[in-house]
Amino acid sequence: MKRTELRLRYEKETGDSWTEVNAQPTIGYVRWLEGVIMMQEMHLANDSNTGQDKCHIQHVKPSFLLPPIAGGVSGCLNCGYTEDILPMRTRLYNGFGGWSITKNGEHFFTEDVNKEYDKAKTISYIERRAKLEPECDWRAHLNLPLRSAVYQRHGKSKWVLVERGQGFA
Repeated sequence: MKRTELRLRYEKETGDSWTEVNAQPTIGYVRWLEGVIMMQEMHLANDSNTGQDKCHIQHVKPSFLLPPIAGGVSGCLNCGYTEDILPMRTRLYNGFGGWSITKNGEHFFTEDVNKEYDKAKTISYIERRAKLEPECDWRAHLNLPLRSAVYQRHGKSKWVLVERGQGFA
């Protein structure tokens, strides 16, 4: 693959780009490229075992991606609606319940307790960081008294509902 094709594929998959000619690659691009090379090596190894053509390379979804589920009302009608896709403007508030973010199953971010709602960070804050490490399993966990939900990052600015529940009360 030519360098231009790789950069275009990177821009398409991550939404991240740089416009300067001969600019140094970003760390996000380098990590993404390492992932592409690793996937190519895995495919070449698999192809050599099966006797298939060693030149074809496929884009494979990470195995940790869970299937999206439908949102809806959980608990009573006053408990709010759980969206299918998490809006990027969602505030990551934390008080009596709230949001937490995990990366590869480990805690990554929780907003300060009782921070003013309009001062709380949004999911787009996390998205900017997730774009730098798209090969990671990013999840946003909402845990309220009568409603819970888990959203998983499935690509650029796309956090889909993968689990919902009745909350912790």
